[in-house]
Amino acid sequence: MRKREDNAIRKNNPAEDKRLSSRMRASWQSGDFWIMYAARNNFAFDTIYWKKIDQRFFGATTCGDDDFSEAWRERLNLLDPSERELMEECVSLKIKERYDRLLAWDLDEYGIEWTERTRAIVQRERARIKRQKEERGREEKEREEKQAEEENGYPDDAEGVNAEKEELDEMYAKLQVSGAVEHSQEGNWS
Repeated sequence: MRKREDNAIRKNNPAEDKRLSSRMRASWQSGDFWIMYAARNNFAFDTIYWKKIDQRFFGATTCGDDDFSEAWRERLNLLDPSERELMEECVSLKIKERYDRLLAWDLDEYGIEWTERTRAIVQRERARIKRQKEERGREEKEREEKQAEEENGYPDDAEGVNAEKEELDEMYAKLQVSGAVEHSQEGNWS
């Protein structure tokens, strides 16, 4: 980075006082980098604090570099008795709250607006899903009707068609009995 800055400064872009590499190096060497990193990345706070920040302000611990889970015990001597008592009360309260505390969210303007937008989106999505189901139901019914028509040669629900077919079947049977029609497959009029 320093080399790139040197090349850019030779071309007068940026100026010498805009150089970042020296500030970054100083932040890294002083340990300020770790404080900023821990503040911005709370998921890593414990590890960063015990491996980098605590040692900077309070000195090394007897715990190994990789085993900082007990390092806090060595720091208890930095608290006076009243602070330790207060800490114990706080820990006890937090342990008790863990079992009976209800999570609550006080809605602010943003939260209310977000809730309303989300509710509207959910309602639109439910309506869309309902329309899709209705459309699928109609399509399925049409498919079934078409399939029945193809299988039977006539639509199941057409009025009078079944009666007409029965009448034709009776006439065909009478013609067979009278010998006017040679024996062929029943119902085949072609």
